[in-house]
Parts: sequence; structure tokens; C-alpha cells
Amino acid sequence: MRIAVVLVLSALGFIAEVSAATKVDKRAPVIRRTAKLSAVEEAQQKFTFAGRPIHPKAVHLLLGNLADSQPVVVAVDVGAAATSNDYLADGVEVEQDVVRYSNDTESVGYVRLGTLTNGVVVLRAWESGGGSGVFESLLCVRFERFAGRPGQKGERLIMRTAGIASLGDRTDEKVQLLPDRVIVGKPGTKEVRVLRF
Repeated sequence: MRIAVVLVLSALGFIAEVSAATKVDKRAPVIRRTAKLSAVEEAQQKFTFAGRPIHPKAVHLLLGNLADSQPVVVAVDVGAAATSNDYLADGVEVEQDVVRYSNDTESVGYVRLGTLTNGVVVLRAWESGGGSGVFESLLCVRFERFAGRPGQKGERLIMRTAGIASLGDRTDEKVQLLPDRVIVGKPGTKEVRVLRF
């Protein structure tokens, strides 16, 4: 059975029709990094860790609760999340640049818009708690390698919040990336927000 899903990303200015969106299999072969690409570089350039998309739930942690004025969580260990039971690839769908996770009660996702010259990665993220609202945010993150505790195995990659801008429910705000800043504005108005890094 083929299920057609129409995903509207109004602020990106396009409509993508997804037919039976691709599921990420946690046992599927991964795209191998080249020897020259560090974990930080891979995350900055592709928004992946060990060849797999960073889980939307890890991104959602940095957005925080909509009712809070500031997020409580400001950093996530992407390396640990990649092997955690809470962040298995079950339920993650990838279609072109859109990465999303859905279950019975929530849907969260993101699109990587780009990387600034200083390494800050800019995402357009959204969440829905099952109602009619689809709340969007602009999330800017930095990555850093973390050595971990003595005796700990595996590569540790920390994703840290660099900035957040709430965009609202199914917004039409446009986002422009410049080398050192992000400009957010509503078409046809002079209402503009500038995030500098």
C-alpha cells in the first residue's frame, strides 16, 4: 500500500510530495565517512553522526517546551544518543533534506538550512503534539568533540544551542543565511530579526 503524504514547508517556499517516505533502518549500511572528515565536520556539513541523520528527538530536546521562555536543555551528546534506546532509528523518516520522527502522540522534524562560516549549523525545526498546530523554530547549533570520561568508549560529539528563534504555527517567515548571521523576516513587512554569531 502506498501512502502519499504532502509536506508543506511554507517558509521554505516549496511543497514536496513524499510517496511512502523512506524509513531509516538501524541495521542498514551507513555511508562511511572519509578519513579526512572528523565527527564535528560531518555534523557541520551533513548534520549526521557516523553516517546517519541526527535524530529529530535530539534536536527537539534543544527546542525545549513551548510554554517555557528558555529551554532547560542546552546541549545534547549526539554520540551517546546515537546508541541510546530512546533514539533508535525506529520511526525516523528521511526524504531529501527533511528528517522527521513520528509516533502516536508527537511529530518532530527538521531541515538543515546550511552552515555559517564559523561552523554554526542552522535548522528549521517543527513539532506537533497531535493537535492542529505545527510550531516552527529556527535552531542554531554548534558542535564540539568531547573526550568523555576515562575508560569510556566511542566518539563523543556535543551539539550545543547557539540560538533559537520561535517562528510560530505554520509561519510564512523567510530565512536568509549570510556568512556570519541569520535574517528572519515576514514577506511584505519590515519586521526583521537578525541572529548574529
